[in-house]
Amino acid sequence: MSERQYHDDLFGLLIFDEQFKTWHGNLQLADQTVALEVYASPNGTVSDSMRQAFLMCQANGFDYRDAAAARMLEVYNQNWNNDEPIDAATFAHRLTLEQIVVQQDGTIVLWHNDGDLFAGHVILVEINPQGVVTRAELMG
Repeated sequence: MSERQYHDDLFGLLIFDEQFKTWHGNLQLADQTVALEVYASPNGTVSDSMRQAFLMCQANGFDYRDAAAARMLEVYNQNWNNDEPIDAATFAHRLTLEQIVVQQDGTIVLWHNDGDLFAGHVILVEINPQGVVTRAELMG
């Protein structure tokens, strides 16, 4: 079976994952390439709310590391720091964006490498369609 491909003006080349029913691609940011996952319909239709939310995050450079630091720094400094507390700027600088997920309702989920702050776990930052960070937490 051949893979289904779709080129979107905003998201670029996307390939449909039959198992998970999502579209996957890559996004080139200024200094890195990150994985992109788009929960569009099987025919490639992407809603206006998905596009607007993506554009809002894109205007921010997909940089929500400060929001993650604001929500998670205390946890790090109290439980994970090996008696070497760090400041918010250091925390944010250690995070590396690895994947952007665009959900059908316009929610954007950013997955970050934790820079070994939390023993190699990932940090999820969720942004609602209005551009508000609703969640930042440790995963995996």
